[in-house]
Amino acid sequence: MKKIFISIVVIIILAGIGVVFALYTKVWNPMWNPFRPKPEVVLSEMALKMKELRSFHVDGDFSMSEYGETIDSEISLDIDRTSKDNPKIKGRVRIPIYLTDIKFIKTDNKNLYLDPGFFASYLEYYLREVLGEERFSKEIGVIQNKWLKINKKAIENIIDIIYLEPFYLEIGMEEKAVPELSQEQQKQLAEEIIKLFIGRKFYEVKEELPDQEINGQIFYHYLIALNQEEIKAVAVDIYDRIAGQEGIIDSLESYFGHEITPSDIAEGRKEIGQAVDDFFKEIGEVVFDVWISQKDNHLWRVKFAKENIGEGKGSILVDIKFSKFNSIEEIKAPEESVDMEPISEIIAQEIEKSMKESRAGVRDARRKSNIREISSAMEIYYDEHQKYLVSQYLPKKIGDFLDPVPQDPGGGPCKSYQWISNLSDPQQYCVWACLENGKFFAASEKGVKELDSPPTSLYCW
Repeated sequence: MKKIFISIVVIIILAGIGVVFALYTKVWNPMWNPFRPKPEVVLSEMALKMKELRSFHVDGDFSMSEYGETIDSEISLDIDRTSKDNPKIKGRVRIPIYLTDIKFIKTDNKNLYLDPGFFASYLEYYLREVLGEERFSKEIGVIQNKWLKINKKAIENIIDIIYLEPFYLEIGMEEKAVPELSQEQQKQLAEEIIKLFIGRKFYEVKEELPDQEINGQIFYHYLIALNQEEIKAVAVDIYDRIAGQEGIIDSLESYFGHEITPSDIAEGRKEIGQAVDDFFKEIGEVVFDVWISQKDNHLWRVKFAKENIGEGKGSILVDIKFSKFNSIEEIKAPEESVDMEPISEIIAQEIEKSMKESRAGVRDARRKSNIREISSAMEIYYDEHQKYLVSQYLPKKIGDFLDPVPQDPGGGPCKSYQWISNLSDPQQYCVWACLENGKFFAASEKGVKELDSPPTSLYCW
């Protein structure tokens, strides 16, 4: 009896040791496991593990819907960080328009290779139209089915192209220089902004869910919520850093043409904070599902799904998966590519040429309007005085009917509107504008007319 009792005790002790060992090593890892690490510890270890990875793969699915319309897109990335100073990336993005795939490869810090897929045909068609077949074949050649090599200069040209969009032509605005910082200022500002993120707690663990077994692996599963107040605080801090950067205020004042006061800056800070509040008010609490491997603490999946957003009862889905840890094949530059730098220069030049013509057209339209305005005022003056306003030079005003007389908008061949003295005959007058299309727009007692050559006498035409 004694031997049986001892055997039972030994079995219980060994079983206890086995249970403790299983719990400690997480071979058996129930939610109540006293050795189970806290979610914050797991997340910290995961961040370190992911930072140490030499390479990994990312698949992302993105979906957004509103008022019954849905937009879906996908992204796939191979990331090689073997060289910390020169990470390599190979990826594919599927965009909603025609479900077109755009592929890209980055193998160094100088060039990005882009395979635009479906859009290459549009680019080639545009260039053939702009340059003509002979010049296109000589300077560029076939673009379809080839990679485009994009460097820093090409990117700058593309930015210029975007900036040249003639949105301001509708209201007759002239082009202004965009405020810029020196490279040293940009570097300093970037470093200061990066420091703002250090030590911030942008999320909190909302709930620890039961572990999940997926493809034979066990994963921690957490619900993590974004910290609205911390995000708002860092957004305001970034605004303050930018506003406080030397030269920023001076550049903005020069750009907008008026003084920026401390109250303007304070109002901007308030608007930034309000924008963050409005975002969270619209979308509600932002909670992510996060899965982390118990085997190696690698991040496996991040998912965010939200429905019934805003008045349009929209929805958002973000689903990102990580895989192929430290097993990505070597990423190489494509063997054949087309240099995008000269192409972007050609496009920028053509758009600039087109915009100059558009600006000239806007100014010419204003000149014609001004001449008609002068003509109307002169006729009203004549009705009251039975003669036209007499002047040797272009008058500054026409009675009480036009004060002041409008001026040429500038940028054309003539600095001002032209007037032929009518001191000798108050029953006539002749005023005209030089147009940038090479013609002239004149007004006289006979009305208004566009001319091929400038008037040379009071008779006007």
